[in-house]
This record gives sequence, C-alpha cells and structure tokens, in this order.
Amino acid sequence: MNTEKLHRTVKMVINLLADKKHKEIEQLCKGVRLNAEDIEYAVKEYGMEIIPLPMEGYEKLDIIEVTDSDPKEWSVNVPIYTSEEGMSDLTLELSLIDNSSEIYRVEVDNLHVL
Repeated sequence: MNTEKLHRTVKMVINLLADKKHKEIEQLCKGVRLNAEDIEYAVKEYGMEIIPLPMEGYEKLDIIEVTDSDPKEWSVNVPIYTSEEGMSDLTLELSLIDNSSEIYRVEVDNLHVL
C-alpha cells in the first residue's frame, strides 16, 4: 500500500466529513454502501463536531489487506476526532481499492461507535 496515497485519500474523506459535505462523500464513493443521508444521520446521532484528522490519527489507522482481491483492496478503520473530545469513540470504516489515480477508490462501509 502506498502510504502517501493512503494519507491523501483518508485526509480527503475526513475533511469532507468535518466540513459536513456528506453529498460529496456519497459522490466520491459513487453511492456504494452508505449514502449522504446515512452519513449525516450517524454524525447527528453522535452529536459532536468532527474535526480534520490530526497527525497522530494517521498512526492509529487500522489497515487490513483484503486477500484474493484484484485490484488490491484494503479495509481501513479511521479514528474520528471531535473538537469536544479529541479522539472519539466514533470510527469511519472505509474500503480503499487500488487504482492509477492520486487517491484510492473509496467506499464508506460504516460510521459508528466502536
């Protein structure tokens, strides 16, 4: 896995989430799995203000390679940080699929409390 590409991809998704651009996340994921309404609902239910991922958040990414996938695919759990709590109990689950682009192809699998 290309670490720089991973960080660019995660940063883009988290920044969209922090900016409440749920529709843009849905468009980025091409509507696969969670849609904008599902993401917005999860954020509202949690009730805290999501902020961009600080540097230490990238060290806490949980990355699992999906075996026997072509193209290569990874399941990535991203810790969510809020202005009220710092690192929160909320986790963003992503599927990242290899491609020739500057960022991985993204699917938002879940946004929930772990």
